[in-house]
Amino acid sequence: MVCAYTDHKPVTPAYLAALEEQIRARPSAYPDGTLWLIGNEIGYRPQHDSRTPERYAADFHECRSMLLRINPTFRIAVGPVILSDSSTIIRDYVGGAGGLGYLAGVAAAYRKAYGADIPADAFTATGHVLEGNGVNLAIFEAQVVRFRTFLANNGFRQREAIITEFGVAYGDPTFEEIAHFLAKSTAFLDGARMPDIGCPKDDDRLIQRWAWFTAHPLGMVEKLRRLGFGALSLDLAQTSLFNANGALNYLGRTYQDSVRSSTATVTTPASR
Repeated sequence: MVCAYTDHKPVTPAYLAALEEQIRARPSAYPDGTLWLIGNEIGYRPQHDSRTPERYAADFHECRSMLLRINPTFRIAVGPVILSDSSTIIRDYVGGAGGLGYLAGVAAAYRKAYGADIPADAFTATGHVLEGNGVNLAIFEAQVVRFRTFLANNGFRQREAIITEFGVAYGDPTFEEIAHFLAKSTAFLDGARMPDIGCPKDDDRLIQRWAWFTAHPLGMVEKLRRLGFGALSLDLAQTSLFNANGALNYLGRTYQDSVRSSTATVTTPASR
């Protein structure tokens, strides 16, 4: 991830030059085909990103150019937008239209500025459920379908779609509810296909890659250092796959079993 949290570190020529030097100095860390995310939860003010869609489009263009100058095989993704349409999320988005509304603005701004579709290999998003106890599978699936529908309707159906994080860091569910959500959501992401909006080069699957949030719990000081004061609303312990000693916990074992037993046979979202 690069060119993120730009309220603190704007994308300037000096920033890009320093970033290029850092990447070139560590070629083994960034092999051919490395996927780069430009920004994180872009346009979302609590993530220290107050960029307008026009500013993000320009930053994407400059950052992508720098990365491909280093290695033309690098793959570039538009940084994650938040899929939740909760009023608290929409309220804090630049433009007040939520994550997909912001992404629409970015796509339009890039076309206007550069005369072409934004040249991203992938589009990314975060998929947390903020309603209730955070384990409503129908709401999660609807988020994913809206994301893929947006890509298809805007000429990006051929591009990869990646959920960079999803989990149950919000609410107060039981461990059994979290484990059930984990098993069902990963099965959905692994196998859901829709012939009208899915990625054609991936057998019409809706999502090509995903990551559960999170692997390890963090102590309060470390959580604040990494995530800021917004982390006070997150319960990372309840959604972690490992305990504080680095051993798989109940949820981690459930995830392991879910991945091993996946048959990728889901053809349509359960909520449709």
